[in-house]
Amino acid sequence: MESWSSGMKKVFMRNDREHTYTESGFALMGLCRPGEAGSGNDITLSVDPRTGIYLKALWQALEKRESEAWTLRMKRPRPSQSPRDIVSYRGGHGYDQPWWDDHGRYTLLGAPKKQPETGIPGSLLDWNTVVDTVWRCYHPLRDLTVFDRLDGDAERPLEDCRPRAVRCDTGGRIAVTRRLAAVLWKRSAEPQNLFLCPTAHRFLAALVCRSKPDGPVSVHDLPEAESIDVVALSGGFAVIHEHGAFLFDDWRSEPIKLEALQEEFRRATELLAQTTKSGAELDALLGTHGSDHSGTSLKTAIRLLSRLVRLRAELARVRQRCAPTTAAEDVQRFRSQLEERWGIAHRITDLHGRIAAIEEAERALSTLRTQSLVGIIASYGLPFIISSALFALAAPSIDALLHGPASAWALLAKIGGYIAVALLLAGLARRIQRRLVEPHEEKPCTDRCSSASGKRPDARKWPD
Repeated sequence: MESWSSGMKKVFMRNDREHTYTESGFALMGLCRPGEAGSGNDITLSVDPRTGIYLKALWQALEKRESEAWTLRMKRPRPSQSPRDIVSYRGGHGYDQPWWDDHGRYTLLGAPKKQPETGIPGSLLDWNTVVDTVWRCYHPLRDLTVFDRLDGDAERPLEDCRPRAVRCDTGGRIAVTRRLAAVLWKRSAEPQNLFLCPTAHRFLAALVCRSKPDGPVSVHDLPEAESIDVVALSGGFAVIHEHGAFLFDDWRSEPIKLEALQEEFRRATELLAQTTKSGAELDALLGTHGSDHSGTSLKTAIRLLSRLVRLRAELARVRQRCAPTTAAEDVQRFRSQLEERWGIAHRITDLHGRIAAIEEAERALSTLRTQSLVGIIASYGLPFIISSALFALAAPSIDALLHGPASAWALLAKIGGYIAVALLLAGLARRIQRRLVEPHEEKPCTDRCSSASGKRPDARKWPD
């Protein structure tokens, strides 16, 4: 709601050099003051008379939409029993409360006032409808006629061009669709710098990203300027959005490389679909095995690692298959900007990072399981095997000992000596290893010569 002087705001806006694309101030100003509904000042639209612009087309469009709103919402015609006398309606042919026409100058438009008979407070149009009406009357590309390059070079208004859907199905539930449009400018009276305007770029992006492909482009269909990228081509430019791209051939120097651009668009869409599929497969794989792998078996871990390796190999094959195929600099720039806007490179890097992290964790867990198994074998199995071998070796001597031969005692003593020597050698090896691992302590150096003579051993006699 506006609560301060509209005249002061007019001065500021008409002289604004910082926030306008042309750096010459705003030519059109609209104010919405809901608190003044019914007075005619709740919605006002004005232009600077010095620009030579007048809003007759806008006044006619607002009057038409006002009458339509009465028919749709009030279910009856707009009141016209006592028409208000204005320049645009003479001889009693108008409505009781029309939009104000500024005495036929059309530099200041005001909303209808309150209906005295019905009590309806002024206009039935809301502010969004008024803004959309302004857009439809005055957006820069409203009358542009082009040749649709993707529809046999058919000549039609730019707003009627329909983008072509490029769909890539990965064979499962994952399918990615992006829209591509390509037109050739008819080179009519529109100036070349018209296509440098950010609003024109947003309008072209709206043709490929709007939810309803039919009908006029609303001002609410325009994407934000930060959500689009403009790439210069040898024969025009490309407007890239998250949902697609618009190729515009403006006869700059040579025709755009349409076939190469279409192929790169298809390859980028396929790469996006495959990375999306790989991400879904990785999520499903982690969901199947869970985030806690402590209870999984070694066989399950090997199966998981095998699937991760296959997933990484598939990503490499897809990236190689969808690599750029042209050496043209502008086409490569178009492809690079597509991947950046669609986040393809980030997706691939993220997938490889996640796969590498999971592989590392699984290999570490597999190593721990293997070491645990070796420890069990070394702690219990190895002594059992050695004792069994020694018992098998000593069994004849024990049997002979029970029957009294003296040679059995010599064999038993020999075996006992072998065991003692082995234990001694093992202890000695542990001590040597400990000495090698432990840091050596440096002992202070003592000089016997200095203590005996009181002189420094390294003292030098300097020449006098």
